[in-house]
Amino acid sequence: MHTRHVDLVLQESFWRELLLTWSFLPVTLADGGEYTPRMQTVIARLNPEARARALSGMVLLLEDVDRPTPNECLISVDAQTSEVSIRIFGRFLTDIQSTSEWILRQLMTAGQVFIITPHTRCFIALDTGGQRTDLTTGRAMPLRHRLWHGFYQENVYNINVTSMVITLTLMVVLFTSPTEAHSALGKFYGLCERILSAALMNVFLLLSQFYVYRKGRRVLEWEKP
Repeated sequence: MHTRHVDLVLQESFWRELLLTWSFLPVTLADGGEYTPRMQTVIARLNPEARARALSGMVLLLEDVDRPTPNECLISVDAQTSEVSIRIFGRFLTDIQSTSEWILRQLMTAGQVFIITPHTRCFIALDTGGQRTDLTTGRAMPLRHRLWHGFYQENVYNINVTSMVITLTLMVVLFTSPTEAHSALGKFYGLCERILSAALMNVFLLLSQFYVYRKGRRVLEWEKP
């Protein structure tokens, strides 16, 4: 993916604030020369082409210690092309998938810093002896992309019924004026008022469900094997 603000992304403080739960590891030794043993171990997992691309710009090495087997993350920023690459290394497929989703969600919350579209993809691959084998891929789903459509599909019955009830009862309340409260028309008017109040309460419930849906919505759509 690419960034709109290269100067900001080149600052380590930006990533520390964005990925608060991750630990930042030194990339080079204290004298600023060779890579640390941990860094050498990480980049040794990449094939020569991927290694050259990863080390072409600014590099950050991170570790997620909140998992049984810590995941490692290598962030590369190429100032010339404004390209940002994030590589996650782990032992378990589900851990890598959940970590990828969490990091992508954090990138999406960074405002307009990163260019993330439905064409942005996440690749999970196995590299053995320099031979790469793709296991699965995931397509990014920006928070604004198909958000209302997805919520509607999951709550189509509730939304349609609530909309129909509000429309009908609101028409009765607005265009009907009963002269006597105990007449048939007056009782029907009062019933419509109570139904309208209940339907409006259901609207607030739907809004709260939408908020929960937006927060918990998956940001990566993984392809089925």
